[in-house]
Parts: sequence; C-alpha cells; structure tokens
Amino acid sequence: MVDKYLLYSRPLMFSLLFAYSGISALHLAQLPIWMWFVCPVVILWRIQILREKLASPNRIVKLLFTGLLCAFLFFQYDQWIAVEPTVILLLVALTLKLLEIRCRRDVLVILFLYYFLVACGFLFEQSVVYSMASAVVVVLITAVLIQLHSLQSGYQYLSTQQSVKQQSASQYARQSLLNSVMLSTKMLFQSVFLAAVMLLLLPRLNPLWTVPIHSGVGTVGMSDSMSPGDISSLIQNDSLAFRVTFAGDAVPKESMYWRGLVLDDFDGRRWQRSEPVSRSVETRRLLAPKGMSAERSETTDTITEYEVLLEATGQNWLYAIPEAVITQGIKSPIYSAQSEIFQPQVIGQRIKYQVHSYRQRTNANSLSNIDYRRLTYIPSNSNLRSRRIARVWWQQSPNHEAYIQKVLTFYRDNFTYTLSPPKLGKDTVDEFLFDTLQGFCEHFSSSFTVLMRAAGIPARVVVGYQGGEWSENGDYLQVYQRDAHAWTEVWLDGKGWVRVDPTAAVAEIRIQEGVNAALPHRERGFVGNSSVNDYRWLKGLQQQWNTMDYRWQRWVLDYDNDKQQSILEKYLGELTVGKVIAAVVFPLVLAAGIIGFGLFRASFLRKYLQKTPEKKLYLLLQKKLIKHGIKFDESESLKHICKRAISELPMHENILWDIYNDLEKLFYRTDTTKEQSVNIRTRIRENIHTLR
Repeated sequence: MVDKYLLYSRPLMFSLLFAYSGISALHLAQLPIWMWFVCPVVILWRIQILREKLASPNRIVKLLFTGLLCAFLFFQYDQWIAVEPTVILLLVALTLKLLEIRCRRDVLVILFLYYFLVACGFLFEQSVVYSMASAVVVVLITAVLIQLHSLQSGYQYLSTQQSVKQQSASQYARQSLLNSVMLSTKMLFQSVFLAAVMLLLLPRLNPLWTVPIHSGVGTVGMSDSMSPGDISSLIQNDSLAFRVTFAGDAVPKESMYWRGLVLDDFDGRRWQRSEPVSRSVETRRLLAPKGMSAERSETTDTITEYEVLLEATGQNWLYAIPEAVITQGIKSPIYSAQSEIFQPQVIGQRIKYQVHSYRQRTNANSLSNIDYRRLTYIPSNSNLRSRRIARVWWQQSPNHEAYIQKVLTFYRDNFTYTLSPPKLGKDTVDEFLFDTLQGFCEHFSSSFTVLMRAAGIPARVVVGYQGGEWSENGDYLQVYQRDAHAWTEVWLDGKGWVRVDPTAAVAEIRIQEGVNAALPHRERGFVGNSSVNDYRWLKGLQQQWNTMDYRWQRWVLDYDNDKQQSILEKYLGELTVGKVIAAVVFPLVLAAGIIGFGLFRASFLRKYLQKTPEKKLYLLLQKKLIKHGIKFDESESLKHICKRAISELPMHENILWDIYNDLEKLFYRTDTTKEQSVNIRTRIRENIHTLR
C-alpha cells in the first residue's frame, strides 16, 4: 500500500531525485561507463511514474534489472574484496531502490544511504572541490529529510479540513521545500562549532582515506616500460603528478631528477624492467632490511629534506631525488636493489610522504658477472650500425669518461629536440642515430644507453620527472605530467652509478626552464593546457586555486594524533587530565548556552516581536474585555465578539462599534495610507483605554 501523502508530494520526490543526481556526480570518477546510462534511465522512469505515465516495475522486471546490473558488476571488477566495487554495488542497490518507493520507510532508507555514500566518497577524493560539493549535497539531503517530516504533518493537517486535493498537498510541499533548504543550511553552520571541538579534542582515528583501495584505478603517468613516443605523449597532459615542499633550501633545478623506475632490459625497441614490478615488491618486502634509514644515514650525507604529495597513479612506485629514504608517511617502504622505492599497495589515492635525500658515498667498486652481462646486453640481431660505430668510438677513446664525452658531443652537434619526431621502424636506435636525427628524451636516453652497452659500459634507463614549476608564492614545487623525463645511468668503476642526461647535451634549456622553453616555437602549443597558458590572468587564477587546494590537502592528510597533540599543547601548555576535561566540558556548556539562548530568543520573538501592530491592538482589546468578564472563543469572528460585548456593556456601544470598524480597516483594507493607519491605531488605542 503506497502512503497517500507520497502520492501528492511531487516536490519531495523531485528533491529526492535531485539529491540522487548529486550523489552520482560525487562518484562520477568511480562509476563504470554503463552506470552513466543506467542513472538517467532510472531518474526518467521515476519521473514518469510521478506523472502517472508509466507504472512501477513489477517483480519480474525488478529481478531482471537486478540480475543484469549484478552481471555487469561481476565482469567489471576482477576482485570483489575491495572498497570500490563495494561502494559501486551499494550505489547500484540505491539506484534500484528508487524504482520501488512505496512508503515513508523507503524514503528514509534512501536518505540514510545518501549520507553514507557521501562519506564513502572521501575514500577516493579529499580535495576542496569535493568537500564543498559534499557539503551542498548534505544540505540538500537534510532538506529532503526535513521536508519528509513536515510534509507528513502538513498532509495530516490538510486531511482534517475539507477533502484532500492533489493541488493542495503539492502546493504545501513546494512551500515547505525552500524553508527546508534554509533550515538545513542553518543546521549545517550550527554544527561547525561542535565539529571543530570534536576535531580538536576527541582522539584521532585513522581517516577514511587511509583505507587501501585495490581496484578500479587506472594507470596515470609513467608506466613500467618505455618505447619511442611513450613519454612525448605525456607532454600534452597538464595534470599534476605530485607537489613538493622543501624543509629548507631547495636543490637546484638541474638536480631535480625525480627518480621513479629503472629499466634495464632491452629487446631492440622497448625498455622494461628485467623483473616485473609486482615480483620486485613481493621479493623486497621479505628481503629489505629493517632500519634502512639508520643504515643509510651512517654512510651518506644529507642533501635535503622535503615532503611529497603524490597524486593517485595506479602503480606501486614512489618518486624522489636519489639517494632517498622515506622517513614518514609510508608504512614499510620497500627499497629495491636498483635504488627504487615501492609501497606494498597500489597508489589508488593521493598520498603524502616525507623524504631525506642523501649524497651517496661510493661503497662498491665492481658489479657481479651476472649484473655486468645483464646491463651490457643488446639483442644480437638489432641495431647493428649503432654497435659498429660504438666500437669505433671506443677504440678512439682512452677511457670510459672520454668515450661518454665523445658520444655527448655527437648528440650536441647533430640532433634536434622535438615533440614530433619521425616514426621509427624495427631498429629504432639505428634509424634515430643515422637517419632521422630528431627525437624526444626517450629517444636520447634509449640510444645513449645502447651506445654505452655496445662499448661494454653497464648502463640502464631511468624514467621519472625532471624539474617542476614553482607556485605563485614560491613555497612549493608543482611537478606536472608534462615534466616526464628519461635519462641514463652508467656504471663507472670507483664511482658507482653516475647519472648522464643526453637530452641536456642537445637542449640544455630543457633542464633549466622546462619542456616548453626547449621546443621549437611551433610545438609549444602542444605542451599542457596552452589555452590557459595564453592568458596570464587565467593562469594566475589557476595557480591560486592550486595553492589553496595544496594547503588543504596537506592539512587534511597531515592531521593525526601528533598534530592534534601539538595544537593542544600550543594553547593549553602541558596536557593534564583536568585541562583535557575542561577543554571538553567548556565548549559543550558554551554550545548548550548558545542553543538555549537561541531557543529562548526564538520563543520571545514569536511571542512578542513578530506580532503586527493590528494584532497587538486586538490582544489589548481582548485583555480589556476579559477584565469585564467577557470570554473569548478562537472560532469567533471580531464582529461576533463585539456584538456580545455590546450586550454586556451597552453603555460603550458606540465606542465598541468604532473599535470594530477601525480594526476592520487595519486588517482588511489595502488602500489605507501609512499616515491614515497611524491615526487609526492611535484612535483605537484611545477608545480601548476609555472602556472602564
């Protein structure tokens, strides 16, 4: 049986659907593509039910719909024991629930699910935009909840009058909607004070966004392999990779090589890791020594300390300036044998970690035979011209350093740095070195590494980011996807691994001022968001927004028990049980006092200050007649009261009729001027006082 008052509450149902649209928008990034079609279909179906153009789905249709969506979910996700598929399953169930609203309890269930899904959204996103959007959606959900209760009482009131008409109930619902939104907004602002008190004083639990998310995160930025064209395709991506705040002086820009992965296996065209990332993570998790930070600090000198706010990547590896040690923010970081840093879980959401980078002291003079063969390997049937020229140059060089400089001079004198080099065939290095002579960083690092290996020098490719862009205030560094870069590391006896960047030999300005400055003028429009870069005011606005978002992210992700305790000690001094109890009780008493004063003030205003002058005069007349023993009935009209008063007080007949006529003018005449109204009220007050 459908509740009758729900049949007449179209504004309520439309508000419910509008709130559902807000919930879907909050989870838009997590929604599978097929849900983008299901959500509008359900909303339109529900609207047609309200318009009585379609009937509610019967049991068979609901079973088929449920089975179909569950099948989509089953094929969408590889694993179900994860956060994202669980949240999406809940959203699918909520979507289906909208089609079978039959009573007030169904609406309440939907509203409570709305609240829960808003909270779940913080598992995936904690930005300022999402927080503000969530607050708006919460206001709307609360308004619907308020409207639901007021609508039921309003319908009950209407039903005690004449026969209930759909127009009357709908009109009542529309009038209550705006009041509900205003009340909901007021409640939200009133709750800010108590929320701030709880944030400062209650023990901190791990926030929602620390829950690991293992599914549904697409790879963003660097991948675990590299071939010609891979990195240059990232240059058009203007999204942030990570942001860095230095504890002291920042390192020079030419030293900002944000190391990610080491690629040491070459098949003639593509570079990749000789061991998959997943296997490296699992192996090093078991083998990595405990106390890594202490061990490294004994043999190295600190260069700098900084904090990285890394965006979600869908991968395991972290970025830092070598040699790096994670000091805070990552639980059980994993260090590979190639000085890479991993975390056990995939980075499915924004994370923050603190790093100490060190100046490595050489403690190894040679490689093992196995490592030497692996790091000098080139497929025997590939890039033959490059291997021949490498042997010639090696024979002409007295040592490794001279050979490296000879190759770098060859790059400097013959090559062009470009975002759109010609396509390469099977032997990519040969074609690049001797035919096209145009390339991007992956072309230079790949070919340089091959030339090193061909001369018997162990070498490997490193991918990551280089440089970055300082914020408008200069207080943190922004590293974008367009700053993606690849370079080479070579092994030199007595020095260990040494970074060599052949791109710097061709376009040194790339290292100093970024990609855009190094490219030909005709190609600069392809870097990042050129439409924003063309307008200084728009770029400035973007920078200000990024700064606000960054500070918000640092504050949200950094607020833990230690931060809470430091804030309390700053204002309360040494923490004691008495101070903590006082800090908890005083705000609660203050909040209770404010709420109590608000209730008293509202009651006082309703009783005294919100009465019109006409109403006050009527109450004054009522008070005067009660003294004469004349009782009042709320159902009586003013005219009937005056007639009874005349029968009881015949000596005041003329005065009572004058009072009645003047009150009628004040209550019901609209053509009375302001001056006339003042005169009439004065006359009424004088006549009432003459009643003895």
